Amino acid sequence: MNDPRIYEWLGPPFPYLTEHAEAWYEKIKAQSDDALATLEAARDSTEPILVDICPVRVIRELKEDGTDVYVGDIGILRVGDGKLLAPPSEAADKEKKAKYLEGNNALLLGDPNIAWTIGGILAFPTV
Repeated sequence: MNDPRIYEWLGPPFPYLTEHAEAWYEKIKAQSDDALATLEAARDSTEPILVDICPVRVIRELKEDGTDVYVGDIGILRVGDGKLLAPPSEAADKEKKAKYLEGNNALLLGDPNIAWTIGGILAFPTV
């Protein structure tokens, strides 16, 4: 996250500190917990259930002794930045970016026109 190719484009805090990672994890865990609760509540339903994020995000390595090591995070969710939805000629215009983002967020789950994104973070060893 402290690589300029990342923070200049995606905008995470710089320098990216442990407390930033912990806050990020708490945020995505809460989102995942909400999606899992929605799915669990509908377990006996015969109707398809849609959620707006992939509820399983954490990638971990399971060791032979049964312990696990955090490897990273992968998320599949609606595009969260209007500059990724706007044509290049409008990507710098704050109002137009907001309009594109608002339009994408207004689409009902299941709409094939929703713009989705995939993002992830890999943990690097501190050894």
